[in-house]
Amino acid sequence: MRRINRLVALTLAVISASALSQVALADPPPSPPPKNIFDFGNDVRTGGRVPATIQDSFKQIDRAILKDDYDAAVKTAESTDAAARILNDARLADLTAKRLASVRLLRDEAAKAAPAIEKVGKSADDQQANLAAGRFYCFWRGDWEKGLPLLAKSADDGLRAVAQEELAASVDPAVQFGVANTWWDMAGKLDEPAKLYAQDHACELYLKVVGALTGFNRTTAQQRIAQAPTHLPYPRPAVAAPLNPGEPFASQVRIVADDFVCDIYHNGKLVASDQRKLTDEVYGAQVEIVTLDLKPGDWVVFNVVNNRLRWGGAYYFAAAGLTDTGGLAFASDLRSGNWSACDDLKEVAKFIADRDDLKDHSPKAVDRPWDQGDKRIRKGNPDWDGQAIWGDPQSRSTWLKYVVPGGADKPTK
Repeated sequence: MRRINRLVALTLAVISASALSQVALADPPPSPPPKNIFDFGNDVRTGGRVPATIQDSFKQIDRAILKDDYDAAVKTAESTDAAARILNDARLADLTAKRLASVRLLRDEAAKAAPAIEKVGKSADDQQANLAAGRFYCFWRGDWEKGLPLLAKSADDGLRAVAQEELAASVDPAVQFGVANTWWDMAGKLDEPAKLYAQDHACELYLKVVGALTGFNRTTAQQRIAQAPTHLPYPRPAVAAPLNPGEPFASQVRIVADDFVCDIYHNGKLVASDQRKLTDEVYGAQVEIVTLDLKPGDWVVFNVVNNRLRWGGAYYFAAAGLTDTGGLAFASDLRSGNWSACDDLKEVAKFIADRDDLKDHSPKAVDRPWDQGDKRIRKGNPDWDGQAIWGDPQSRSTWLKYVVPGGADKPTK
C-alpha cells in the first residue's frame, strides 16, 4: 500500500511539485462521526472523504479555469484522474473521470468560441459572432457582464430581446423581475451547464429586487432564490462593482450565527472585542453587530462554530453589511462571487491573511437552517436579501470570507 501511495504522489507531483510535495496521501478512510468542532477533510462536491492531494488538484483545476487556461486545467485533470485510478477506489475514480470529462468539454467549447470572440473584437456588429461569443460567456462561464451586451446584438431573436430588456431595465424592480422570470423560464428548456448558469443569473436579479416586491411576486422570487444552483459546473469569474477604492463601503456588519462566531479578521488582523457588540442570544445562537471600516478591496473572515447537538443538527450563518446611513451594503449569498469558504485547518492561516486565497472555493447553502435565523437578521435589516451560508456541511467549524468588490490592489496593512 505504501508503494501505491508513493506512485500516486509521484503522479500528482507533475501538477505542482511545490504544492503537493509536503502533503502525505493516505487511503481514504471511512468517514467517522465528527468528534469535535475541528473535524475536517470532506469535500462537498465529492460526497465523501477525499485525499488531500486530490482536493488540492481540484482547486488547481478551478484556478486554471479562472485564468482561461483550459489546456492547463485539462492537463491537471488528466494527472488527477490517473492518480485516482492507482488507488483502486471506484468512487474516487468515478469522481475524477467526471471532472476530467467536464473540463475537456469546457476546453472544446472555448476553442469553438475563440474565433467568434476574436471576430467581435474586430467587427462588433456581426450578429452570429456576437451570438457564439455571448453564449459562451453567459452559459459556459457565467460571465454575464461580458456576455450580455453580446447577446443583445446577436442573431437569436429570443436571446437578443431579453438581453436588451435587461440592459435597459436599470433599477426598475418590476422590469428586473420580469427579466428574471424570462431567464428562469428559458433555463428550463436548456441543457446543462447553460441551464444552471441561466438559473443562477435569474436569481441574481431576484436578489436585487426581492425586497421591493410584494405578494405573489415576492413569494415567487423567494422560492426561486431557494432553488438556485448551489454549485456551478465551473467557477464563475467574480465581477467587481464600480467602487472608488478610497471611499467607505460599509461601516458595520450585522451577523446571526447558530451557534456563534469565534474570531473575526479584517484584512488579516484580529478584530478587537470592543468592536463587537452582542445584541441578542437566542437558545445559544448569537446575534451581534461588528463595527468595521470596510473599503473596496478589503476582506473580512468569520470563524463560525456549531456544536450540532441541538435542534436536530441545525446550523446557520448570515451577514448584512451596513452603510453609514444604515442601508444594505452587502448580504451573505452564493451568487455575488465575493464569498469563499475554508474548512481545512492547514489552510486557515493563509485563507485569513491572503485576500485572494481560495477565492474560487464557494460556500454552500445551509441545508438545515435554524428556523429563527432569517427572522432574527431581518429584525434588524428588513431589506436583507441574502441567504444562510456555510463551508463544508460536515464541518462543525468553518471560515467564511467576504471580499469587498472594487479594489484592484490589496490594502496596506
